[in-house]
Amino acid sequence: MVLILSVDFLYVKESSIDLLFSRNHLSGLTLYFFNRSTHLKRLTLHGCYYIWGTFLAEAIQKLPHLEELHLNIMELVYASDIETIGKACPMLMSFSFNQRGSKDPLLDVPHPSERTSRNECALAIAKNMPNLRHLRLFSDSLNNEGLEAILDGCPHLESLDLRQCFHLDLCGAVAKRCYEQLKDVKCPYDSIKDIEWLSNF
Repeated sequence: MVLILSVDFLYVKESSIDLLFSRNHLSGLTLYFFNRSTHLKRLTLHGCYYIWGTFLAEAIQKLPHLEELHLNIMELVYASDIETIGKACPMLMSFSFNQRGSKDPLLDVPHPSERTSRNECALAIAKNMPNLRHLRLFSDSLNNEGLEAILDGCPHLESLDLRQCFHLDLCGAVAKRCYEQLKDVKCPYDSIKDIEWLSNF
């Protein structure tokens, strides 16, 4: 069964296994489905700019069977929200946390005082999503310290997409570890032509 709504786009298959919401607030109708979709396994949110991460994390706590969660351009979602989501969804195996991206990596050079905070989301993933198999962090601010935390905290990880994560220095020991531990690695300067959702922003 497929439902298409004028405000949100909602795809429901086999007892609400697939949901997609795009470019809108989480409406009362959306929350209605959250409350009645406790067996939901996959959820994708695109460009829901005005959704506070705390509100989203609270809603996702109603979905303990979630296996895939993909957040694209969710500017009000923070590390603390990722921590809450990870604890609420122990079956999560695939997670995406994608930012807008940068055309010029030289324009986004971190101040030394920012380097710790730049790993907050990576550390939240490492500490609270131990069962991940697939992770995409498009244009995230993590550096090598955050990457190593993910490799330590997510021992079952098979694929890692780090495109446009320009604060990483993928060489030496950390690069060797990525290629030895993972089956598929996408590096910061790899092509982004296959990312369909990016063309909409």
